[in-house]
Amino acid sequence: MMASEDNTSELDHSSNSGHVENGSEGLVSRQWDCLGAAVQFLTRVTMPGMTQMTAEQYAAALRNGVVYFPIVGGCIGVITASLFLGLSWGLSAWIAALIALGIEALFTGAFHEDAFADTFDALGGGWTREQVLEIM
Repeated sequence: MMASEDNTSELDHSSNSGHVENGSEGLVSRQWDCLGAAVQFLTRVTMPGMTQMTAEQYAAALRNGVVYFPIVGGCIGVITASLFLGLSWGLSAWIAALIALGIEALFTGAFHEDAFADTFDALGGGWTREQVLEIM
């Protein structure tokens, strides 16, 4: 019975991605789908192959792609820091920081800036825990 459960699990995973390969090629393909879904969710970058997925396949890839969020976030941080360091050679640190953060906001759709603003909306507008959570 264990073998049939493993086969069912593998079939479920293969049906959750845009690719239907078997074996290690299928695993690598599914992981690329998960990474692509994470990049597309956390940035404004459109990843190739994501448009051919159904909504269910994309949702499954994103669910499994959560493990890639720190990697994608780290890459975004490295890009932003590199922009800041490069710009600070010729500009003041304040101007370099504003430009680097502005480009990061464009690149990510202001994902973190929006969450930061929502936090202050909730903390400033809610007096009880329930009000804070309702605002957030």
